[in-house]
Amino acid sequence: MLETIREHAQGWIARIILGLIALTFAFWGVDSYIKGDGKAPPAAKVNDGEISQHDFIKTLKEQGDAMKQQMGAKVDEKALRAKVMEQMVNTRLLAQAGQKAGFVILEPQIESVLSGIDIFQEAGKFSNERLQAWLRSNGMSEQQLRAMIAQDLLLKQVQIGYGEGAVAPMPSAVRLAGLLAQQREVNEAQFDRKAYMNATRIEDKAVQSEYDAHKADYATPAMLRAQYLVLSQAVLAEKVQVSDMQARKFYEANAARFQEPERRSASHILIKLDAGADDKSRQAAKAKAEQVLAEVKKSPAQFAALAEKYSSDAGSAKNGGSLGRAFTREEMVKPFSDAAFQMQKGAISKLVESQFGYHILRLDGIIPGAKLGFEVVKDDIIKELRQQEAQRKFAEAAERFSNMVYEQPDSLAPAAKQFDLTPQDSAWFNPK
Repeated sequence: MLETIREHAQGWIARIILGLIALTFAFWGVDSYIKGDGKAPPAAKVNDGEISQHDFIKTLKEQGDAMKQQMGAKVDEKALRAKVMEQMVNTRLLAQAGQKAGFVILEPQIESVLSGIDIFQEAGKFSNERLQAWLRSNGMSEQQLRAMIAQDLLLKQVQIGYGEGAVAPMPSAVRLAGLLAQQREVNEAQFDRKAYMNATRIEDKAVQSEYDAHKADYATPAMLRAQYLVLSQAVLAEKVQVSDMQARKFYEANAARFQEPERRSASHILIKLDAGADDKSRQAAKAKAEQVLAEVKKSPAQFAALAEKYSSDAGSAKNGGSLGRAFTREEMVKPFSDAAFQMQKGAISKLVESQFGYHILRLDGIIPGAKLGFEVVKDDIIKELRQQEAQRKFAEAAERFSNMVYEQPDSLAPAAKQFDLTPQDSAWFNPK
């Protein structure tokens, strides 16, 4: 039916409405693709790593939206895709180079950045409730946020490490010093056109002749002004009402989402093992770790002193091996978490091997998980339910709205009345 209407619709108003509707559905389609299941082949391979289709298209959409807001003009899609892919590949290459060179980001560094972010502050102090609320509203886990911070810190380390370590050859340094020491003398003469204006006389006949020969240059272009309607999910969301009872039912039906996970605190001694180490280096590191473990088991009370003496983790070693804060299972590398969450308080672990080397753990404390109160998360639940209902209503109304504006192209009034929308007027524009 829509194809028949397209073939017979007349007038510029119908064409403008067609363009607006097509734009709306284009963005709707992109959004649904972005939220797909991520099973597509990778967008690019970078050495042994990959850039997923999901990450590429998500980054492409974010940068495209940002450029449209800043520039207010159409974005060159082809050029933007190439630029985003180049940036993502460069980022991956820098991260891989940093890991290969032995750059390491420690948990205290990540914690310092996270606790200093303004939006997570309350009364001048870090608020975990604000953090969790922000993560839920942005559809992100705390582990993903910490991974983003760690990558950013790693890239900065690599850039600073290589940048400050650069050596300039002597001829270049001498040439640069000479250029910096040079001076220039400049003489300037100014000619003011106002001084010549009074001496110039143009006759009326010459002006008329110029005008007659170039009338098109002195004509203003034809301008149009359009009236249009906007049916959007955001507009529908503003009209959706969600009661406290609905929010509480959702809260009770999804109790697991509002449960803070169990946290544990621990101290460790790390015997570092470089990435790509050969079997000889691996055996030497393991032998040293076993020797330290034997000393720890012999004198558990000396754990802090032994950590300060042997641990390769300088940040925790100066604190007796303490990591400085409690952590969830997802916040640490899997071998470390698996060991920590199987231990009893005060216990000493066996050797735990991770990509960083060999760890000796002492479990210092256990903080059981706690349920977030309804009042803490109520606003977030109401916002989510409002968006869900608006999305459902938009899906129901979109096709009816499209059909109505095509079937009645001479007036927007029926569609405005049917969907409770207010017609809007565009600015004057040149149709060309």
